[in-house]
Amino acid sequence: MWATGNGGLMDDDCNCDGYTSSIYTISIGAVSAYGLSTYYDEKCASTMAVTFTGDTHRGSKADNPLVTTDLHKKCTETFRGTSSAAPLAAGVFALVLEANPGLSWRDMQHILVRTARNTSSCDPGWKKNGAGLYFNHKFGFGRIDAHAMVKAAEKWRNVPEQHTCVVLGSRNTRKNQIPTGKRLTLNFYSSGCRGKRNNIRKLEHVQLLVSLKHRRRGDLSITLTSPYGTTSKLLSTRRYDDHSDGLSKWMFMSVHFWGEDPRGKWKVTFSDNPYSKYERKSLKKDVEDIEHTLIDNRRKAHRDEILGDYDYHDEIHHGRRGGDYMRDGISKEDDVRRMEELLQDEIQYDIYDRRSPIAGYIQEIELVFRGTGKH
Repeated sequence: MWATGNGGLMDDDCNCDGYTSSIYTISIGAVSAYGLSTYYDEKCASTMAVTFTGDTHRGSKADNPLVTTDLHKKCTETFRGTSSAAPLAAGVFALVLEANPGLSWRDMQHILVRTARNTSSCDPGWKKNGAGLYFNHKFGFGRIDAHAMVKAAEKWRNVPEQHTCVVLGSRNTRKNQIPTGKRLTLNFYSSGCRGKRNNIRKLEHVQLLVSLKHRRRGDLSITLTSPYGTTSKLLSTRRYDDHSDGLSKWMFMSVHFWGEDPRGKWKVTFSDNPYSKYERKSLKKDVEDIEHTLIDNRRKAHRDEILGDYDYHDEIHHGRRGGDYMRDGISKEDDVRRMEELLQDEIQYDIYDRRSPIAGYIQEIELVFRGTGKH
């Protein structure tokens, strides 16, 4: 169990967290009491599901206080961040294991995928994959349903053993160059290891192992497309990531192809996105704001609005820092403003050079498919 992270305001991507992107992890994000995305939540392809927290979509007022235990034998009504969502999910999974102690880590993931409920249904990010499952980069497969999970666990039969099938990519760095401001698409043809003992017919996790050089890593985005046309963003642009180190044997992971047959042509697209092409975060109302208003109007018929101001500058720490993933707290407005000023300085003084026709190149790449041999 792992929290997706609170770096959304800083453009962090939870697939850059080695714990979140592990196949053995159930990655959990946060939603408000209205079932909408929270203002700090990171979105990525490895998120499996979301559950409630005491925060809001915009970060102004608390939608609903969550009462729980606190330090020094006290209680609190403030339970915030993805660090609150993950332990709530852990409690649900404890109930599931109590109902069926024989469940494996993969059984737990399968049950979650099958029982998760749609949340923030107006969000345009909902897509259907080739196996008929709906997913969203913000919400994974949806909101955790404790009752449905327990009921499913009571009658669950263990899934077959997991198979692994690897497709290696070219190491020709001249052919694998990423042009400045453009895209590089690499094609992979998978047989699903057909006819072998590790044959895969139904996918669970798809991983991309990659080593690459790029003059500014934050300008890079990576998208994976399956033979069914399902598209999953493995890495999004991160405006404050100005490292020129690239990536070294980094393993990205997506659950968005769950249930699909891996056989056919896969496409990996690397895009160089100079800062001038970034979309600034808009303060205008989005679809989820409108949905919030509609839900709020319905709730007013049953109870008064809960306003409960809180200081959303308090940081929430997971106790996991270092490496590629350094921001675990909810970002302060001053921090975001300061980072924006530093970025403008970079652009003004041309710290990194965009004049070269080549932004980077791929050194090593492979696709790793994990799933079962039974359809």
